[in-house]
Amino acid sequence: MENYKLEQIEDYISVLEIKREDSKKKGHLKQTQQVIEKIEDLSSISTIYKSIKQAEEYDAELQMIEFQHKLQLEEFDEAWEDLYKIEQDRIKEAENTIYQLHFEEMEQLQKQLQEQSIPKIKFSSDIIQKQALYNQLFRAGHYADADLVQKKLQEQMDVENQKWEKQHVEKIENKLNQLTKKQINELQVLKQKLNSQIQQFIINRDNQKQLLINKLQIIKVEKEQKINQDISKMNQQVNKLLQKMQLQQ
Repeated sequence: MENYKLEQIEDYISVLEIKREDSKKKGHLKQTQQVIEKIEDLSSISTIYKSIKQAEEYDAELQMIEFQHKLQLEEFDEAWEDLYKIEQDRIKEAENTIYQLHFEEMEQLQKQLQEQSIPKIKFSSDIIQKQALYNQLFRAGHYADADLVQKKLQEQMDVENQKWEKQHVEKIENKLNQLTKKQINELQVLKQKLNSQIQQFIINRDNQKQLLINKLQIIKVEKEQKINQDISKMNQQVNKLLQKMQLQQ
């Protein structure tokens, strides 16, 4: 009998119930009592089989819950990975924008500086005095002295011209350096801001994932507790039936 499938047992119980009613109507009380006892025995066995089957279903249910939770976590990771890629693209776009802005800014400044001609030099008072002395000597016919003054004058003018041009170049370099420093500072500020946003993004993702894990864990624990309670009740019922069956033997 214990090898019968649950469906066969229940079908046999249904047949016996019909037989019980038939015997009862015919007044076959002894036979009726025997059928009733047989039904009770089979019902006990059916209950045990149902308990085993229910335990198997509970195990499958827990496995399904774990599988669903695994899928939820995978979907969570995939969704946040997509968001992370979007965030990375946004950061890359922000960096490219400032690089392009800095390039255009530098290009514009260089163009402006190239278009600027060197301002007319303002010679020192010493050169102006030597120029006046040269004119006086030349007009007075002191050509030898005028020639000496002119040579010294030209040497000094060359020196001051070089100094003037150097100062002009240094001003240009200073402007370029100032712009470069400004751009480097802007880029560093942007990178710090973007890095901070990425770190905050990761923190938010980790927090949200932990909340999801906690939520899924609570669901699983509550389900396990309910299943354990149900199994405990079934075990108590089965133990009572087994004790009853042992007493009847």
